[in-house]
Amino acid sequence: MVNSILHHLSRCLRILVMLPLGVVGLRAAEEPSTAEILQEIRALRARLGALEALVEQRVADDGAAPVASDVPSLAPVAATPRPVAPAQPAAAMPAPMVRAPAAPRVALYGYVKADAFYETRDTYVDALPFWACADDATHNNGDGEFGLTAKESRFGAKIDGGDVLGGHLRGQFEFDFYGDLGLSGHHAYTPRTRHALVEWKGGDWSVLAGQTWETYLVTFPQTVNFTAYNFQGQLGLRRSQVRVTRRMELGDERRVTAKFALAEPLGGVHGADLDGDHQDDAADADMPVLEYNLEYQSPALRAAVAGFYGREHLGPIGGFGARDFDAWAVIAGGEIPLGASFTLRGSVWTGTNLDSAWGGIGQGINLGRSETIDATGGWAQLGWAVAPDVSLNFGYSWDNPDDNALNAGQRTLNESLLVNGFWNVGSNLTLGLELMQLRTGYKGAATATAERVQSMVKFGF
Repeated sequence: MVNSILHHLSRCLRILVMLPLGVVGLRAAEEPSTAEILQEIRALRARLGALEALVEQRVADDGAAPVASDVPSLAPVAATPRPVAPAQPAAAMPAPMVRAPAAPRVALYGYVKADAFYETRDTYVDALPFWACADDATHNNGDGEFGLTAKESRFGAKIDGGDVLGGHLRGQFEFDFYGDLGLSGHHAYTPRTRHALVEWKGGDWSVLAGQTWETYLVTFPQTVNFTAYNFQGQLGLRRSQVRVTRRMELGDERRVTAKFALAEPLGGVHGADLDGDHQDDAADADMPVLEYNLEYQSPALRAAVAGFYGREHLGPIGGFGARDFDAWAVIAGGEIPLGASFTLRGSVWTGTNLDSAWGGIGQGINLGRSETIDATGGWAQLGWAVAPDVSLNFGYSWDNPDDNALNAGQRTLNESLLVNGFWNVGSNLTLGLELMQLRTGYKGAATATAERVQSMVKFGF
């Protein structure tokens, strides 16, 4: 019995040993030799080269993809017969693929900013101290006010669109959270578009379309509070526009830049319908706002002359018939380095009907007289780089409407004094502190004065 078992085990071992050898022999009988495989590979390479040459020729001729009849055939390769899949019909072969344009490169940026402030008198509007409010039935100005907000925090994206039409394409989108200035916005922040634009640059020319800074802005003050002197002496903010820019190099790091734009007509700061016809008064004037800026820049000076012209149309109102009201301003300003540590910057302006340009302390048209309100103003700021990571700024600003064009109780003068400091702690963290006095005059009433202190913590990325 033992011999029988050993005999069966011996047979099983022989079968296990011979089985792989048999499989290998079967495969060798079915598949081509190494020489045949190499021959077939060479034929496939030749066919691929012919296909690539055909695609390049057809695209160069008329951009058309090759049809099935254009595809070169492959001569059969002698090989040991073996089962093969049926050949795909030529008409079903996919057309050669055309390379798609590269995806735009996107760089995200922004910052988180927390502000805390205390003021001795109510200002308009809370964290945005545009002017000091007068004593009246709607304001209890005997008490101070404290606030804390993170609404200035912002998020943006810069998009590199690559080269097109002989130039370079870029885009930008940015928003913050000042979309609601009412009480509901204190706790449920509302996004607000700041920039949304596309710009093409080629050589000395560029063309921009979308919302961004007003073309007539010449320089910016450095403030902790978010007003940046609007209604206090700085004209302009952001507006939708189509802008053309020409940059002319003069040599020795000197250049002249000319800008011209057709901008969105806008009555008042956020649009106005003074005649109650459910149309923005500026849009009803049937023309865009014309904006311009001519700037000279050198290592010793940056100076610009800029301005705008627009129009508002009002129907019959206040006993007066329908008529157009001009809105315009002429602005001069810039920056002057004073040694290695100091910079003097600012602007001055004059014009009329400037409430849509953040001037005239928000007053543009006197409806009782059916006339525009003239105003002059400006600001100046001395910046001091105390150290590589510490800077101080000392500033004064004023916005002065024509008293003769105002009614009793309207704002006659708005001026501010401030000093602030910024400390770049490191890791994109910046601390700031600002002391400010804001004085607002009223026709036939006492001047309102608010002292204000504001601190900030900003983390950028």
